[in-house]
Amino acid sequence: MDLKKATILDAIGEGLFVVDLEGRIRFWNRWISTYTKQEPKAVIGKRLDEVFPEVNQDQLVRKIGASLRMGVPTYFFNLASGWFIKIPFKKVTGSPFEYMQQQVTIHPLDPKEGLVVLLLQDQTAAREAQHRLSRFEASEAEQKKLFLDQLTGLHSRSKMLQDLPRASKPLLAIFSVDLFNEMNKFYGYETGELILKEVSALQSAAKTGVIIMQLQNVLKMEIPAILQIAVFL
Repeated sequence: MDLKKATILDAIGEGLFVVDLEGRIRFWNRWISTYTKQEPKAVIGKRLDEVFPEVNQDQLVRKIGASLRMGVPTYFFNLASGWFIKIPFKKVTGSPFEYMQQQVTIHPLDPKEGLVVLLLQDQTAAREAQHRLSRFEASEAEQKKLFLDQLTGLHSRSKMLQDLPRASKPLLAIFSVDLFNEMNKFYGYETGELILKEVSALQSAAKTGVIIMQLQNVLKMEIPAILQIAVFL
């Protein structure tokens, strides 16, 4: 490769290899040298898997051949690890990754010479963000289970205990459904659940600023009912 082209490729802020049909390295840019701590003169002419044993050479050669035959770019994935070659990085606190996460695109360069360009892009920041988002969504789902009654959708006692300290002048009214336990036993649990849902419909009828919660006998009050409802104003 002439000096002018090499200079241009060295200026690219992503990893770039030029390899042949056998996966032998013809060129790699300064970005690769910086992150792998290996100079081009030490690796030119070697196969990628000789330099990086973790590379799946058979799969790579198939991908190179397909890209050259079709004349279009193709992708090279390692879904299990998320990287093409092992590039350690300064791990950010809480990062789940040991190595730089990468996306590799294979571009046909010279079909006659059987050359392709492997473009390696650092995807670590994007995948860390996705990981944090997934953890947040999982945490949010767990919090929803903790703070909402799954049958009625009413706020739970845990939610009330969290909100009470933040209320400036909280007022708490409690009412019960008399003989709920007896009705539940006589008519069956399906009817009991229907009663709970009907009572919970009070929430939609409540005025703005009123929060209705299902407490289920956690207040230790001497009332003859299983169902207790708190109206938190």
